[in-house]
Amino acid sequence: MPYQHTRSLRMVLLDTIRSFYLRALARLQRSELRSRYHRSLLMGGHCYGPLDPVCNIIINTVWYGANFPAADPPVLDVIGPNSLTRLESRSFYGLASFLQTRYHNLSEHEKVQYLITNYARLNIDAEAQSQEERRQYQHNLDFLHPSSWHGFYDAIRKAAEQRPCGTFQEAYEAAATAAWHPKPVEQAKFSVSARQFCRGLPCCCCRMEPVCPQMMSSTLLDYCLPRRSQFLSEPKGRPIPQ
Repeated sequence: MPYQHTRSLRMVLLDTIRSFYLRALARLQRSELRSRYHRSLLMGGHCYGPLDPVCNIIINTVWYGANFPAADPPVLDVIGPNSLTRLESRSFYGLASFLQTRYHNLSEHEKVQYLITNYARLNIDAEAQSQEERRQYQHNLDFLHPSSWHGFYDAIRKAAEQRPCGTFQEAYEAAATAAWHPKPVEQAKFSVSARQFCRGLPCCCCRMEPVCPQMMSSTLLDYCLPRRSQFLSEPKGRPIPQ
């Protein structure tokens, strides 16, 4: 059996996840990040979801901040490296748990290989991919020729050929639980439903220049706030925090 350098690959993946967070932080409005979004980022701004990792971080952060705001959040000047490292690890646990719940036959090594190859996107299912995602996915397969990266090519092929063992709701709930999300059920409902109304958000989140964060935040709130009641399961008679 060939040597499986899973730990080394995991460190590579964690470094990649950190780059996603740095890109997401650069696209959030500075004043909102210091006063409000730093809390929702650390509590629920994970990189798993229906879009690419950077967009997932942004919409998960804005959604959590809009639906579960703090009564009197502190104003912070910086997010510490230890907090960011902890958040990256939780995102990794969420990604791995999603794959484990939906595709039981993938080993830990194969899950890490797949996530590195597909840039931490969870778009294995062909029916769940947009046309652009399918082109990117095929580009990854073409790049990973068997003569170059044998294991990575096999991992992504094996994932693509598997039949899902669990639903998206179950997979996202497992991901949120593994990532220590404070509201795993609500987060799973949001992730499942997000693809239905997040049209154009990849352009808004990832292609908009960092000099326009206020416009981006306003656009995201238009998506997250009107639909907040769809993803909350508050008991009757208990008001939703405003």
